[in-house]
Amino acid sequence: MVEEIYRADYRAPIRGDTLAAGVDLATFDYGVNSGPATAPKQLLKVIGGSNVNTVKKLCARWLTSYQALKTWATFGKGWASRIAGIEAKAVAWAMASSTPAQVKDALNQEAKAANSKSARQAAGRRRRSERQFDCAPGRTGKSRPARRVGADGAGRRSRRAGGVPADPHPHQQGRRDAPQA
Repeated sequence: MVEEIYRADYRAPIRGDTLAAGVDLATFDYGVNSGPATAPKQLLKVIGGSNVNTVKKLCARWLTSYQALKTWATFGKGWASRIAGIEAKAVAWAMASSTPAQVKDALNQEAKAANSKSARQAAGRRRRSERQFDCAPGRTGKSRPARRVGADGAGRRSRRAGGVPADPHPHQQGRRDAPQA
């Protein structure tokens, strides 16, 4: 019963039987979640290149469309997880239908892209941390004043004029149960 519904209402409208392995899965799931009319339109916008690239571009477009929704903050983590899982499975299906040489080339491209992205992210983290802590080469940051210790051993960041420690609990002045000096 459920299988018949999915086949008639989702698989047939996207013409899933005519799509390449992997592309059919990504398009089908996109259609189930975003509507059977939406998925083929989006597929036509990203189609091109290998089946693996088509799957990745379609899933990226799908994720981007969900990120624009008002409810992304609430449901985004689950949606992103679902799309990532479908993308991984669809890419595996697309690679499985390829020849070994195509798979090797695709894996080498993936490794190269991952290494490049990792290097960019690492460089970005370094730049952010340098700005955050103001420790970039050639720049000096403002330092906080040294922590001062009063006669009672308690630390103070500021002192009143004349070297008298600041009252640690000014809100307790005048209370009967406040400690007496």
